[in-house]
Amino acid sequence: MGVFKRAFAFILTAAMLISAAGCSKSHKAFSISDIESVSVSRGAVVYSDVAYFSSDIMSPKKLDGKPASIHSEEMNAQSLYNVAVDRFHMLPAVEVKEAFYICTWQKDDGGQYADTEAYLLVFNDTKTAEKLFGALEVQQITGWPDGKYASGNKGYYYSTVCYDTNTGKYERGIYRAKNTLLYVKGVCKYGTEDALVAEVCDKLGVVSPMKAK
Repeated sequence: MGVFKRAFAFILTAAMLISAAGCSKSHKAFSISDIESVSVSRGAVVYSDVAYFSSDIMSPKKLDGKPASIHSEEMNAQSLYNVAVDRFHMLPAVEVKEAFYICTWQKDDGGQYADTEAYLLVFNDTKTAEKLFGALEVQQITGWPDGKYASGNKGYYYSTVCYDTNTGKYERGIYRAKNTLLYVKGVCKYGTEDALVAEVCDKLGVVSPMKAK
């Protein structure tokens, strides 16, 4: 099946799941206070300046193997979305109310540096969260058409993928609860879950990409 046919079939399935939303218990909106506790437990370097943060997370050597995190609101949250989340300018323009981002670098099974990241965005309304979820899902499906996908509704909506390359296994996941959206991206060293991704998913009560069905 071609990439776009596969994407269409996947999105159609997701739409059917969304139409059945009334059959599932509603999940509370994701809380930034919950994900911030991950930053504390991992001893992350906490930033307050979006420009410094967005610059430093692009370099494995700059972080020196340590996690980095930032929590921003209003205009700073919007800046964080514009320069870190949508750094390649491929996502829709959306208004962000509050944002949290955590990132670290590690070597994958092939010895190459790869980044692990998680961000949580809070919007003024559910419609905006739905819009970004859809855009990220299309980007994910077309980017890794041969990956192992899972999507569904457990009171929150999720769309995940695990995929293999010549340097190892990786995982990504998109989650939406009400007006909040969570995104995770991890390195599955030796075929195991990324520890940061697993902790973030556990704290927010969502299924991790490696366990999603």
